[in-house]
Amino acid sequence: MLTAEDVCGTRRGYQRHRRLNEEACGPCLDAERAYSRLRYARGDRTGGRGVLCAGSCGRVLSTGSRSGPEPTCRQCRGSARNAAMVPCPVCTSLFLPVRKSNGKLTLTCSVDCGNTLHWGRPVGPSATGLSRHAKWSIKNHRRRDEVLYDDHPYTLAEIACRDLFNCGLCGKMVDMSLSGMDRWGPTIDHVVPLIVSMDDRRSNVQLAHRFCNLSKGARVPVAV
Repeated sequence: MLTAEDVCGTRRGYQRHRRLNEEACGPCLDAERAYSRLRYARGDRTGGRGVLCAGSCGRVLSTGSRSGPEPTCRQCRGSARNAAMVPCPVCTSLFLPVRKSNGKLTLTCSVDCGNTLHWGRPVGPSATGLSRHAKWSIKNHRRRDEVLYDDHPYTLAEIACRDLFNCGLCGKMVDMSLSGMDRWGPTIDHVVPLIVSMDDRRSNVQLAHRFCNLSKGARVPVAV
C-alpha cells in the first residue's frame, strides 16, 4: 500500500523504485537530485550516503561504519596504531602498549621481555624455547629408549596363560572376561616397578587384578 510520501515526485518514491529494482521515473529522479543538491549546499559532502572519515584521508564512510563520535576508516585507524607503537626496551621490536588491569601500560612486547627487564633473564617454561608438554614428550622419549624390551612383545593373554590366570599379588583367580578398566579386571603388573628397574621384559611382568595393581603402586617388593 502506497502512502502519501511514497508517491512519485518525492525522494521516498525514488527509494521505492530502488527497492523494487525498477527504473526511476523523471519526477523521482528530479526529487533525488534536488535532495542531493540541498545536502551539498548544507555542507554535507557525502550527499546523505554516509559520514566523512575523521582522519586525514577525508573519504566517505558508510552509515554502518560509525564507531564512536569520530568515525575513522580502517586505513586511518592503522596509521594511528602504527604512530602509537613504541620500541621494546629489551628486543627493540615495535609493539602497541596496552593498559593492564591496574591502569598502567605494558612496558615490553612480551612476557619473556618483561621477565628479562625485571629479573635480568627469561624465567618460566618458555625460557628454553620449549613448552612444558614438549619437555615432557622429550623426557618420556628418552625414558623409553632406556627401557629393556624383549625381541617380541608380550601380550596380556600370553602372560595370563603363563601365570595360570592367577593374580601375582593376591593369588586369586582373574576373570579374563572383564575389561581392563574394571575393578577386578586383568592388568599387567611389573614385579619391580618400571620406573625403578626400566625392565619391561617377560621376566619382570605378571598378571594382576586392576585393584591389586593400583594398590601396589610403585612400591618395590621386599623379599621375606
